[in-house]
Amino acid sequence: MNKLTTAPPSELSLQKKLFQQIKNGLGSHLSLVEEVADLLGISTDSAYRRLRSETPVSLEEAAILCKHFHIALDEIIPQPQEAVIFRRFSIHEQALTFADYLRYSREYFEKMRLIKHCMCYYAAKDIPVFYHFMFPPLGKFKLFFWLKTVKGVPEFKNLPFSFESIPDEYMKLSNAISDSYFQTPGVEIWNEETTNSTLRQIYYYHEAGLFADPAIPLALVDQLEQLVKHVHLQAETGQKLLHTATPAAVPVKFELYHNEVLLLDNTILHQADSFSSVLVSYNAIDYLTTTNHAFCHEVYRWLQIQMEKSVLISKISEKERNRFFNKMYENIKQHRKKMQEQR
Repeated sequence: MNKLTTAPPSELSLQKKLFQQIKNGLGSHLSLVEEVADLLGISTDSAYRRLRSETPVSLEEAAILCKHFHIALDEIIPQPQEAVIFRRFSIHEQALTFADYLRYSREYFEKMRLIKHCMCYYAAKDIPVFYHFMFPPLGKFKLFFWLKTVKGVPEFKNLPFSFESIPDEYMKLSNAISDSYFQTPGVEIWNEETTNSTLRQIYYYHEAGLFADPAIPLALVDQLEQLVKHVHLQAETGQKLLHTATPAAVPVKFELYHNEVLLLDNTILHQADSFSSVLVSYNAIDYLTTTNHAFCHEVYRWLQIQMEKSVLISKISEKERNRFFNKMYENIKQHRKKMQEQR
């Protein structure tokens, strides 16, 4: 498990701090010098001189670099301890912006995947949405629910859900996000309420008559059961699994904890040897993100405390693992039975 240091880099010039921050978040397959040269439209020799602080970076150049690499000012310029600068990515009330939200999410999770030795921690109040996209009918329902019920996008106001409601572009972007997540080693903390959000959403649409076909809700419940079985198998093997429920060519570590104490909050922490980033959820599905060192360390400590108060049920604790998942299967069974009786 990666350790988070308690102090940011010190005794560095602002220019060196800028390039150190860029380097920390740069994928191992990319060359820092070439990236800087391409972005600033300068030669590699000129880029080297800036990296060595022999040539000062202009304000305009710094702005270009910060914008491209998503670096906030508080990562470079010391701020009051209480101040944290966040970047947001959210779904607005216009359907056209949803693709932008998905693209930004894809770029973010792909960037995290490419960082060497990066570990993803997820405090799961709800099923991590990435799992839904492995089961297309369920993924389409989740996207539709966000647009219609959570964000109230006008184009979806009077539209019942069908599998044709979601454009192919949305699913392609969502699948790309999911692929990056499942190729990043991770720790997830679940509790017995984690599956209830999706179940309640399906049941709400069922009762409200918001499905175009009455057979859809039961099909979605079946898909949800398959999703839980997939997570169950990951917990047994201790590996993240691909769409075919088989391990990746290079095993991707997976740890699952059962927390009986708290209702979690869908916070996500990505952490590597010299880099960390936090996603904090708000408005149900929108996120604020920051790489503020002190804030990330605070989140890391909170996650460690929750893990200490939880039971590790991946690879070990077979009895506890089966007990945990059997409760989820039974809950799904009861919702299925209730919907069958109401048809």
